[in-house]
This record gives sequence, C-alpha cells and structure tokens, in this order.
Amino acid sequence: MQQPTIFVAATRQHVGKTTVSLALMSGLQKRFNKVGFLKPVGQQHLPVRDESGNQLRVDKDVQVMKEYFKLDHVPYSAMSPVIIPSGYTARYIDGEVSNEAQCAAIRRAHETISSGSDVVLAEGTGHVGVGSVVEVSNGHVRDTSVTCPRHVHRQRGGGLQRSRRRDDGSGGRARGQRRHRQGLLEAEYTHTSTPTVRSSCLL
Repeated sequence: MQQPTIFVAATRQHVGKTTVSLALMSGLQKRFNKVGFLKPVGQQHLPVRDESGNQLRVDKDVQVMKEYFKLDHVPYSAMSPVIIPSGYTARYIDGEVSNEAQCAAIRRAHETISSGSDVVLAEGTGHVGVGSVVEVSNGHVRDTSVTCPRHVHRQRGGGLQRSRRRDDGSGGRARGQRRHRQGLLEAEYTHTSTPTVRSSCLL
C-alpha cells in the first residue's frame, strides 16, 4: 500500500528546503513510528556505504537525514534514485540515459520506501528549472508516484545558505537570520488533487 507523501519544493535555490525538511522530519517522527525519506533527484552527492557494505553515491541531504534521524528501515539504495553529475545532460541528449529509466528508478525507490514506512517525506531539487532538460524537474517528479496523494510544500525565501551569505561583519548576519525566519513564516502549504503538469513520468 502506498503511503501518504509530502513533497517539499521551491521556486529558487538556497531558500530553505532542507531546513523545512529537517523540521518536518522531526515533527513527523513524533507522530509516526516509521517515517521514510528520499530525494528523487540530487545534484551534490557523496560516497557512502550501504547496509551490505557496498559503496554507492547519494545526495548529501540524504546522508544527513538517514544518519541524524536514524532511518534504519530505509535503504540508501532507494533514497537517491537519480543523481545528476557532471556530463549527465550530454549523456541524456545522446540517448545513453532515458526518461523511462529515470522515472522507473524514482517509482521503484518510492515504492520501496513507502512499503516500509507510515509516511514519506520527499525533498525536491534546486529550483523549478533544475532537471528540466533531462525531464526530472520538480514538476516532472511531482507527477510520478512520489506525490500520490499529492501534498506539496513550497518554500520561498529564507534558507541557511542565504543567511550565511549575508554575514558581512556589520550586522548582515542578523538581518539574514531575520529574513530566514520570515521566509519560513512565508512558506505555503497546499494540497493539490489533480496535477496540472503532464509528463512521460505519469503513471
């Protein structure tokens, strides 16, 4: 049975998706026995060891979530199904990577995590344009099985990296932190029923 999924996305980069995801995970773990997490599309990735000792690469946010919140029931192999390293776009254009394969990987990952969880939290990547060339933008991913039922949290403003960049030694950091808090307060929560975007990732 597919469990409810919350998908966190944003209109810009560095506006607080991971901050919101951390807060949501903390709250969800207080209400549910098992909370799953995945980042369907990742850009910044690092090597980790899976449960069998094999090395693989996952998005950096995936490692933070799994290790900090002790998500032992969620396998690394399903938490970061699509990674976009350097040269990936060229491989996609050349036909070495297919849209069908990407969507299938995302669906399999979501099904694996959902089957062992009470609720699933999914974090989007970058901004609205990231992944669009290879057809795995947040809009495309939203229309896979990842968000069915579709709970979409859109984050605007704020962000830890935005706050840090405002530290100019003359009170900029404080202003950045105030704007960060304001950005979190401006976050919108919407519940959408029928998706308005269509793609080949649709079930």
